[in-house]
Amino acid sequence: MQYRHGTLSDSRHYWLKAYDKPAPDILYGFLAQFYDDANFIPPEIYLNCEPTDADLLAEWLSEQCGRKVELRRPERGEKAILARMAEANARELLEQRLSGEEHAAETLDNLRDALGLSETPSVIECFDISNIQGVMAVGSMVTFRDGEPDKSAYRRFKIRTVEGADDFAMLRESLTRRFRAAMEEDKPLPSLVIMDGGKGQLHVALDVFAELGVQGVAVCGMAKSRLKGPAGTEEKTRTEERIFLPGRKNPVTFRHNAPALFLLQRIRDEAHRFGIEYHRWLRRNRNLRSILEELPGIGAKRAKQILKEWKSLARIREAAREDLAASASIPAPLAQTIWAFLHAEEDQRLSPEVENLDFVDEPAEEPTTEEGPSLNS
Repeated sequence: MQYRHGTLSDSRHYWLKAYDKPAPDILYGFLAQFYDDANFIPPEIYLNCEPTDADLLAEWLSEQCGRKVELRRPERGEKAILARMAEANARELLEQRLSGEEHAAETLDNLRDALGLSETPSVIECFDISNIQGVMAVGSMVTFRDGEPDKSAYRRFKIRTVEGADDFAMLRESLTRRFRAAMEEDKPLPSLVIMDGGKGQLHVALDVFAELGVQGVAVCGMAKSRLKGPAGTEEKTRTEERIFLPGRKNPVTFRHNAPALFLLQRIRDEAHRFGIEYHRWLRRNRNLRSILEELPGIGAKRAKQILKEWKSLARIREAAREDLAASASIPAPLAQTIWAFLHAEEDQRLSPEVENLDFVDEPAEEPTTEEGPSLNS
């Protein structure tokens, strides 16, 4: 994104097939080529990551144009917003390119080879469990067909049999309900099933498949990357995302920018988004008393007392934890639970409404998302 006198004058994008190189090295080489004409070198260049040998690169650019050139990675303010916008544009364009049929087929073939599958996974399902403080638990299932979301096949499973925050038991219930119905009705099964989690979630899926007699369906567990390093030090490195497979001790890993990994991440993130959208709807549309009654330790009588003292959900949400603990209607041990529940944050952008709440084992209509103007406009 090129700015002149504070106004966006041009925006360009470039495709780089350098999957085996880290981002700082790619950025160093790109900037050196992009600014080979001294007449187009700006005094300030804002980046989303620091290139390799940033000081050397800045010195070279300064020499090229005969004035000081600064490379910056802004973390706050207007310049940080612009850098994030450029990155968002790039990600959106990448998603559009990766969603092309030819590229999608190649990516699925690569995924098949990496996971050692017997066939290309044309239909992929992913399961995720969402709950807030152990309540309002829901299992979400998304379906991707030929690398693209098939939203007509999405499902939500409102957890019925599990009390407390037992993700493994919740996952078992969701999988059992989904695949028992498929087996009884002789419906087609997916090529690959992904569990959001590691070995534990994978073993739950294998147990359910064994109990129900599900055969011919590949399954894996996808564990998020994590920070790892010596205890008591700040020297931490981020591990790769790990894909656990049945009968294999070590997980499968991908290059951080491999298209097959990007597809897996996209499917996993979509399952997470789909599940937490349920909680957003509940917090926006259900009344205070009904929400409170679902929290452990709060029955109808206690909820009525809280409502009488605090009057509204907004007042409770705005209160500090200390104020809740000091109130007459809320015992101190419950104050933390209530505060954490009402302030549970979601890391996905969610649509403001869910039009179909009767989603237990039924197709879940995807609500319309209110989008702002395109970043590319």
